Amino acid sequence: MQPIDLNAPLEPQITMLEDTINLQAIHQKFGVMLSAEPPADPAQKRAIIRYLLPNLATAMFNFEMTFDIGNYVLSGLIPHALGEDLRIQLEELVNHMLISKDRSIRLTSPQAEHPTLIGAANLVFEKTLLNELTA
Repeated sequence: MQPIDLNAPLEPQITMLEDTINLQAIHQKFGVMLSAEPPADPAQKRAIIRYLLPNLATAMFNFEMTFDIGNYVLSGLIPHALGEDLRIQLEELVNHMLISKDRSIRLTSPQAEHPTLIGAANLVFEKTLLNELTA
């Protein structure tokens, strides 16, 4: 027996994490579209970060306890719009949650303007190189 029946419908009170923390959810709750521009009001920015932190920290805590990765890159439109404040507070909260487990994480911002594009290019480069070396 599995702990979750993957074919069962979700209970009405259960929502997907993505539906809680995506751009649309932030727009509905705070009236700001982060994909267009960062919040101009510092109080609003702090409120958005405070809203995101519990769900993001819980997800990262569970991910870290399951996979023991330790180093994470926080990227995307939302972290870009909210800046270093989100990254710093999230890292501090997750590490606070992990302290009793004698573990910690390191959360960094992407070191490039387009990390997804660089990652894809790296995969193509590695595959090409591997094909050349094995031919």
